[in-house]
Amino acid sequence: MPPAIATASAPTGSCWRSARPIWWEAFFQSLPVSGSFSRTAVNARAGACTPLSNVMAAAVVGLTLLVLTPLFHFLPVPALAAIIIVAALGLFDLRGLRQLWRIKRTDGAVALLTFAVTLLIGVREGVLSGIVASIVAVMYRISRPNVAELGHLPGTRSFRDRRHHPEARPIPGLLLLRVDASFSFANADFLQDLLLDRTRDDPSIRAVVIDASSINDLDTTAAAALQRVAETLADRGVVLYFAGVKEPVMETMRRASLVDQLGPDHFFLTPHRAVLHILEQWGQADAYRSAVPDAETPASEESES
Repeated sequence: MPPAIATASAPTGSCWRSARPIWWEAFFQSLPVSGSFSRTAVNARAGACTPLSNVMAAAVVGLTLLVLTPLFHFLPVPALAAIIIVAALGLFDLRGLRQLWRIKRTDGAVALLTFAVTLLIGVREGVLSGIVASIVAVMYRISRPNVAELGHLPGTRSFRDRRHHPEARPIPGLLLLRVDASFSFANADFLQDLLLDRTRDDPSIRAVVIDASSINDLDTTAAAALQRVAETLADRGVVLYFAGVKEPVMETMRRASLVDQLGPDHFFLTPHRAVLHILEQWGQADAYRSAVPDAETPASEESES
């Protein structure tokens, strides 16, 4: 960061901070001041905290040009380069980079890309590449959300991701999915294809239950995609159910006529109630009840959330 624009973020301590905002200078025809990346590094390593350091640097440079030039005439250029290199080395935060890579490799990759572009091309290009890479990473996560296939944990009413809970058991004929993202135009086609592909690849699936407890928003494109999915599944003899739908999402489903298309009895408060209702319709609820403590029959007035 150029020292002239570091007023608002100067380090705390004994350094005096200028309280005058940058916009104040615009009213008095002040010149925009900036410095190169290496000059900023040397300035920061020397302990500069305010734009006053620019005045001191200008005074020293002027004094050197007027009086001290003969003393620096024979100073090797590598010596000056060493000053810049030593100062710039302090800007490398390898510990922070390792932490980013350890916690989430996508963020670590964005940081490495930003560093590489900054080093090879320039600061401006590095910052822009970091912004673009971050936007691309966010859009990719939104367009390819995590979809967990759930299984029943014996002895409980809970359903968990089978990839992380090997003890979770699938229910024959049922496909339980949890979408861990808002359902929008960015991922509507992806989720539509996933639902249709899963039911097409496994002909034994007779019903699909979507745990919507993680869906915080539903736009019109996603609602239309769900309507198409429901129609296609119905043609294949597969029934679509929802569980844990939040009220704002439920309101969008009502306005999109998805509730009328499926029927109120296809919406339940929890996956447990949806599964119990389906198995009762199939006449296969006894085995499930034996694995669930105090399993109750889902009441019709409580089915819709």
